[in-house]
Parts: sequence; C-alpha cells; structure tokens
Amino acid sequence: MNAEQKSAWFVIGVSVAVVVAFLILVPLLGLKFASASFALFGFAGLTPLFFRKQPGKVVADERDRIIVRKAAVAGGMFSYLVFVMGCMAAWLIKMIQGEATIDIAVLPLLVFCGGIVLFLVRSIALLVLYRREVGYGQG
Repeated sequence: MNAEQKSAWFVIGVSVAVVVAFLILVPLLGLKFASASFALFGFAGLTPLFFRKQPGKVVADERDRIIVRKAAVAGGMFSYLVFVMGCMAAWLIKMIQGEATIDIAVLPLLVFCGGIVLFLVRSIALLVLYRREVGYGQG
C-alpha cells in the first residue's frame, strides 16, 4: 500500500468521525452549534506528516499521478453535484413550507458538506482506481 492509499484511508476515517460527531451533536446542541464538528476535518490536513517520503524510494510515477488526477476530478464533480442538490433541496423545502427565506445556518452547512464529500469521494475513487489497476496486472 503506497502513501496515497494510506492517506485515502486516513481521510475516510476522519470523514466518518466528523459525520458521526455531527450526528451526535445535532440532537444535543442543535444545528448551529453542531456544525463546529466539521472543524475535526482539519485533521485530514495532517496526512503529509504521517506518510512522508522515505529516502531512496520512489513515491509516485506517471500511473500514480493519473490515478490521483482521476480521483480528484471525480471528487470535485460529485462535490459540485451534492452542493447544487443541497441548495435546491433547501429551496424546495422552503417553497413547500411557504416561507421566502432560508436560515443562515444552512449555508455554511452546505459548504462543509460539499468539502467533506469532495475529499471522501476522492479517497474512495482513489482506492477503487488502485484496486482496478492491481486487478489488471493479475491473471
């Protein structure tokens, strides 16, 4: 397992922890204060410290760069889709309720969820693409 795969698993773990913390805090503190749980996602930025390049080893080749690029595109596209769907869902809910305004606490939540989805889908796509690449070389 290379450094990209290890960091992908770490990001998946952090993402799951953030979502679980958010779901636990919503009933206890409400939506506004439970959004603070998204700050835990900052731990995903520590992956370069955990998975450093070892001297004398090749970290990435062209195949790795292509896989990382494809995974980043998949994450970005899916994140944009979730963001637009969230905006339209908020609008639809308010239309059905007959209200003309959306609570301001919903807007950062849409951005936070979009960011989580971006990195989560990128990590899952990266692991799937590496698994698929390994599968082609066998048998």
